[in-house]
This record gives sequence, C-alpha cells and structure tokens, in this order.
Amino acid sequence: MLGRILSKVRAPKDASNAARETSQKAHPVRTEDGTAFETGAIVGIDDKANRRLLRKIDWKLLPVFCVTYTLQFYGKAILGQANIFGLAKDLNLIDGLQYSWVTLIFYFGYIIGTYPLSLMAQRYPPRIVITSIFFLWSATIIVSPALNSYRWMLINRFFLGFIGSGVSPIFMLDARGFTDEEQRLLLERMKGNNAGGENRQFKAYQLREALLDYHFWGIMILSTTTCAGSGVVGAFGSIMFKAMGFDIFASMLLNLPIGALAVTSILVSGYLERLIPNARLYIIALSCFPVMIGCGLLWKLDNTNKSGRIAGFYMISTFCAAWIQCIGLGTSNVAGYTKKAVYAAGTFIGYSLGNIIGPLIFDARWSPHYGPSFMGLMICFSICFTTALTLRFVLVRENQRRDRDFGPPTTSHGLEDLTDRENKSFRYNL
Repeated sequence: MLGRILSKVRAPKDASNAARETSQKAHPVRTEDGTAFETGAIVGIDDKANRRLLRKIDWKLLPVFCVTYTLQFYGKAILGQANIFGLAKDLNLIDGLQYSWVTLIFYFGYIIGTYPLSLMAQRYPPRIVITSIFFLWSATIIVSPALNSYRWMLINRFFLGFIGSGVSPIFMLDARGFTDEEQRLLLERMKGNNAGGENRQFKAYQLREALLDYHFWGIMILSTTTCAGSGVVGAFGSIMFKAMGFDIFASMLLNLPIGALAVTSILVSGYLERLIPNARLYIIALSCFPVMIGCGLLWKLDNTNKSGRIAGFYMISTFCAAWIQCIGLGTSNVAGYTKKAVYAAGTFIGYSLGNIIGPLIFDARWSPHYGPSFMGLMICFSICFTTALTLRFVLVRENQRRDRDFGPPTTSHGLEDLTDRENKSFRYNL
C-alpha cells in the first residue's frame, strides 16, 4: 500500500507548505518503483479527519474479515459436531490421542502452507489466488464424507489446514477507493505510530534482532497459551456436553452460547482497550481469570453436576478476549519491515502451536471427565497471566528509560525502515 500511495503523493509547492516543510527534518523514503519521497512533507491530520478515515478503512476491511473468518472457524469447529454423530466410532478413533491428532494435524498443514500460499499471492493476482484457494478448500471439504479410515482422515485434515492457511484474506489495502487527500492522511497515520514504512528488502539484522528480543518471545508465549483454549472449545465442546448425558441435538444447542460469549468477549476486550490507554496486557491478564476458574470447575466437578460443568466450559470461551489483544501486540508493537514480518509469523506460529497443544492434553483415557486435561489447560493460562504482567512491567521500564534518555517522542523518522530499537521515538503499547 505504501509504495502505491507514495508514488502519487508529492511535496506541496506553495510557500505556506514549504515553510511547514522547513520546520520538520525531512527523511527520504524510497517506494517500490524507486520514487524518492520526503517524509517531512506529509501534511498533518486532525482528529475529525482521522476518525473519518478510520471509519472508511473499517468499512472496507471488516466485512470481508468477518465473513471469511466465520467460514474458516466453522470449517474447523464442524469436526466436533460430526463426532457426536458417530464419526469417532465409524473411523475407530477410540484409542489414545487419535481423535486429538485428527484435530491438531490441521494446524501442521496450516503452518506449512502459509509461506507458499503467501508467496503465490505476491507473484500472481491476489483475486485469482484467493478464488483458487476457496475452490480447493470447498472441494476438500466436499470429499470429507467419503473418508472411511483414520489415515485418510489425517490426510484430509492436513490438506484442509494447508489450503485453509490461505483462506484468511490475502490482500493488501491499496490506494484504490481513497482520494488524494485521504492517501496523504493514510501516510500521516502510518508516520504517527513510528512503525516504519514499507521496504520489501530482507534485512538479516532485523531478523536477528527479533529473535533475540524478549518482547518477541513474550508474544509467542502469550499467543500459544491463549490459543490452547481455542483447540479445546472447538473440538471438544459437543463431546463434553454429550458425556453429561445430553442427546445429540441438545449437545449442539448447548454450543450456541459459546459463540455468543466469544463475540461478547472480543467486543468487551476491544472496548476496554479503546477506553483505557495502554491496557492491552492488563486485559490479557484479566481475561485469564474466567478461563482458569472454568478449568477449575471442570477439573473438580463430576459429570453429574451438569450446571456447574456447563458454566465452566462456557467460561473457557472468554479466552478470545486475550487472543484478540495478542494479535494487536504482535502487529503494532514493533517497528521495521522485516522485524514486523518476523513478529507476525511468531504470532501465527504461537496460534498454531496453541491449537496443537490444546487437543494433545485431551487423551481418550481420561474421558469422559478429562480432569487432568483441564488442569493442564489451567496451567497454560496461569503461564499466560504471569507472562502478560511480566512483559508489561519490563516494557513500562523501557518506555520510561527512553523518555528519560531521549525526551518526548517525535515523528521525524516515522516512515523510515527502522526497528523499534533503532527509532528512539518508538514507544511500546502496554
């Protein structure tokens, strides 16, 4: 997006704007086509224009995200519903971790497929790539009813994950649909967060810096532990309800509040983050409490205590409040194009690892109560709680050190490809 917009935007020529330019130190940014651009020439942005532009971006992106992620999530969750209709019995998935492997192998394919599909989206028209992916994804789902063995189910689920890694919208927000003035304001928004501009050149030092950064590993731990709950809720919800004595259709109906609670948790989490400045890591830590309480209820209560166990399982679905904040930390709390790509990959790998770990702790020998499994899940969220507060403590001290050593932050380097360590005006979101 940045290259396309910068190729259109030029420094104003009138005297008043020239005076504004001289009041800032200009720093050259080079676009994809080699065009040089002085970052100091970008116009300012007021609150009213900022809100109007943000609404336009949201209306352009959010409907696509909502529809796509809904279809993707249902494609993963449907396995748990098929299981209560006899899938495990038909395929003889009754030993140890067989059903868990059918669930988690999806994410091995998800990890492996991400790079080649993303590469295809860069080399070929994204619309063709997305259409092809949806066609293959649909075809793979259609053949699922014909599977008649554990081996073929594993193969099918692996390729569902491989293809599904490209189901998330593979597109970049470009300049189409925005006026020239809005394109200038888009740049000003990017400049203001000091996260750097677009530079597709791979920089090994930024990769090295990311891998040696405690912040990176903290986000990896947060992503992994929060998503352990995702692997459990989607695959084992219907099984847990049926084990309490509910029939098939009652078990399916009892799944409905899980989705409603997940949506509510996400909305509340986003509202709190918007209402309270620098509260992301506090929200993550706070979101761990209902999950840990729910795990404790499921660990200690017998299947005869239906209301208590149902309430406990519903409480686990609030993990979404923590996960949505992890996504924000993994994408906005770092600077440098290569380093941001490494952080995004780390967040994604943590997501996949969490969805692998969750089913692995649910061994069939512990069914139908799964007490030790819920104890393991409670440990995961205890680690998440501790990591969130520790990371916040360290980042607060780092922000204070930068304020003390370098003074108030500026935006003079906002569009340069500098990492958060190099750009002394960068301040970490908390």
